[in-house]
Amino acid sequence: MGRQLVGTKSSARTPKTMEMPSAPEVNEPTTVSPSAAPFDREQAIREAAYACFEARGCEPGHELDDWLRAEALVQQAGGGAEPMTH
Repeated sequence: MGRQLVGTKSSARTPKTMEMPSAPEVNEPTTVSPSAAPFDREQAIREAAYACFEARGCEPGHELDDWLRAEALVQQAGGGAEPMTH
């Protein structure tokens, strides 16, 4: 003796999909005005160290060498203060 619903409309709404701007590709350079953001020396070193890693064929085990070489390259390019010595 169950009830049978006939012609019942659902009050639930279908959610709207929000369009999100697409994120840049991983290796896609971003364009930033020099006056918009200060020079980020550490980020420049990270990018240079990764370039060194790729130039070696992505072989792991030389992270410190890549980082030190990247620091020297950024320093030669005029990228900020002297590296910190410990």
